[in-house]
Amino acid sequence: MATEDEKSVSFTIRLSIDDAEALKAWGKYHNKGLSAYGAQIISSRIEANLGLIDGLIDRAAASRNVSRAELLKLWLGKGEDEAED
Repeated sequence: MATEDEKSVSFTIRLSIDDAEALKAWGKYHNKGLSAYGAQIISSRIEANLGLIDGLIDRAAASRNVSRAELLKLWLGKGEDEAED
């Protein structure tokens, strides 16, 4: 079984200075670093919106007359079951 690090990705995001400072202060309050707290917030928003995200993927696939798996392969470069790991 893969470790958590092997299942994670890292990428750069750009925030306004005000948002970055607010995130840093919020993280400090909870005794978490900027990256760790930012990742937690992004993950929780994705989880909260999974139904919406799935619906948007289905809608985009339908409007392009392709299957969900075909669209995910086009967008993500892999099959649907791989994309959901």
